[in-house]
Amino acid sequence: EAKALKEYVASRPAQQPAPFVVLCKHLPMAVRYEPDALDPSQAAVADRLRKQAKTRAIKLLREVVLDVSSTVTTAMLRGKLGPLLPAEQLEPLFLARMRPVPALPPSPSPGGRYVLFPAIIRRAGDALPGSTGGSATCPPEDPDPEGQEPPQTQAGGGGGG
Repeated sequence: EAKALKEYVASRPAQQPAPFVVLCKHLPMAVRYEPDALDPSQAAVADRLRKQAKTRAIKLLREVVLDVSSTVTTAMLRGKLGPLLPAEQLEPLFLARMRPVPALPPSPSPGGRYVLFPAIIRRAGDALPGSTGGSATCPPEDPDPEGQEPPQTQAGGGGGG
């Protein structure tokens, strides 16, 4: 579906009104987790981490569109000014929320940065033996990216939306 929509929008960049609009061309997500508490090689754990990344991406899209410094209008969101204008207007707001992650290769986004969020461990089965499990989260990220290396980071999907 996403590939078909991307091709449709690319083939009709000036269509007005556009039936679809692009909010972000590429949204690289990275999840931060404690490697001694979480095993992403387990399929169920990896699935939940992917779901957390998707949920966080949707939340981020809402935050950016509703940001007071956003210049996106209702007309833009309805495609009245073409399919790509919302993404162009929102890109600086997305970039402001991204940061480099030293443990990962640079993302294809401008500046090679990611949206970093902590993993949430809700199920005891997700936790590795000997760890606390329960409803723990990875420690919050250090506001200073040069401060210390995150415990472990895994890149998530980053398709446009």
